[in-house]
Amino acid sequence: MPPCWSSWRPSTPWPRCITPLALEAIRWLQALRPALPQWACFDTAFHHNLPPEARTYALPAAWRQGGIRRFGFLWLNHQHVAEAAPCGRLISAHLGAGCSLAAVQNGRSIDTTMGFTPLEGLVMASRSGSVDPGLLLDLQHQGLSLDALEQGLQEQSGLLGLSGLSGDWRELRRAAADGHAGAQLAVAVFLHQLRAGIGAMAASLGGEEQIALSGGIGAHDPQLLAELQRSMGWLGPVAWRQIAADEEGMIARLVSRADPAFGAAAG
Repeated sequence: MPPCWSSWRPSTPWPRCITPLALEAIRWLQALRPALPQWACFDTAFHHNLPPEARTYALPAAWRQGGIRRFGFLWLNHQHVAEAAPCGRLISAHLGAGCSLAAVQNGRSIDTTMGFTPLEGLVMASRSGSVDPGLLLDLQHQGLSLDALEQGLQEQSGLLGLSGLSGDWRELRRAAADGHAGAQLAVAVFLHQLRAGIGAMAASLGGEEQIALSGGIGAHDPQLLAELQRSMGWLGPVAWRQIAADEEGMIARLVSRADPAFGAAAG
């Protein structure tokens, strides 16, 4: 394995959960096809240059000096959306099992809802999104273990935890229409947090020209688009769009730009 990979270490706790699997795949392919070039696209790259006011937590300096900052995630699709809907002030809304907003100014991310990990921000399928840190401290004081806390936040919260039924948006839409109280609550909380997040991104941009919904929910639920257009008319004139996610295509385009030989070989 090339030295850059053998010495690489993840900088946040979230990649430490998933990058060992990716590195194992790289090692396997390196052994099988040592002459084959390999490229890595990091999920935080589009947000790498967030301005200090958007990336910095109001925490003790000693903690921040250890590398704690807001990283942002889901960048591949945010960049895809930014390239599919180019403009000066864009709000990209990736809404799926994971959910994230990005404020994009002239193609550059200047704010986003996910932070140090993908747990921060909007309500997601089974992830909580942002919660009061004091609540988590209180749960620990009550005796909840770190493992139980992590499992609850990652796997038992979000739409699933709110509804007590499912983390699948389509199922919740059907159940809510049939009068299921938990599903109705889940949809309402999701929409409330989404509207608040869009408003925050608009404030970061100083206004918006386009709002693009993407991801499994965002690109495929016309009811959601209509609800947002109706409830957020106060934003003023704005072009709303639904754009299918394309992380794989974005990876291919990025590698082609970095390595023209790859692009020529791929056709």
